[in-house]
Amino acid sequence: MCITCNNRKCHVQMSGCCLKGTSNDLLKRYMIECSIIKPIHVVKKETDSFALVHFATEIDASTFYHIYCLQKKVVCPRLEGVTVNPSLIGNQPVIYSSFRVQPRIISSTRILCRCPPNNTGNANINTSTTNSNNTSADPSALTTTNSNPALSRTQIIVI
Repeated sequence: MCITCNNRKCHVQMSGCCLKGTSNDLLKRYMIECSIIKPIHVVKKETDSFALVHFATEIDASTFYHIYCLQKKVVCPRLEGVTVNPSLIGNQPVIYSSFRVQPRIISSTRILCRCPPNNTGNANINTSTTNSNNTSADPSALTTTNSNPALSRTQIIVI
């Protein structure tokens, strides 16, 4: 149990057929390796096709939601069929704050990590300056620059 387990505004849901058979530890590893915003932990049964992802702050969950749900970016090619949805409070979706979160993803690609797409071996080559030990939405810790000149620069701005 984490410090945000009781705060649904610090959570997002992920769902998709490719999650079935994936353990919570493996999903957390993918998220830590590839997500711009790092989770605290993931709640998922291996037989389920959905997961609840916990973040350190409401701003982190809001930023993650805005990037991967509203802007329809993909966390990782290994999770390409996964959708991000709001967490629920009493069967009502969480309304994530956008007041302090104004993410700007300037990229020609939907996938923001450097893992190769499934079944192809071609890599979406990025060099990441993300600090994997920092789960906060500090803009200096969340800047990723693509080494491929055909891809644009990716930045998250938190005001």
